[in-house]
Amino acid sequence: MTGQLKERQEKFCQAYLISRNATSAAKEAGYSERSAYNQGYELLKKPEVQRRIEELEEEINSNKDGK
Repeated sequence: MTGQLKERQEKFCQAYLISRNATSAAKEAGYSERSAYNQGYELLKKPEVQRRIEELEEEINSNKDGK
């Protein structure tokens, strides 16, 4: 599913899984300090971003179960 997200959106999803904080994930993904809060909020509302976060969570959980 990575193909339909922009690079910064994908980075946001990955960073969000680590921090669980939309603002810090947006900063990590390369959004400006000034816009990170709004960008994080808006990104979390996008269905494709929500799906990607769920996919990444499933990947992590399946890797934990496989060990």
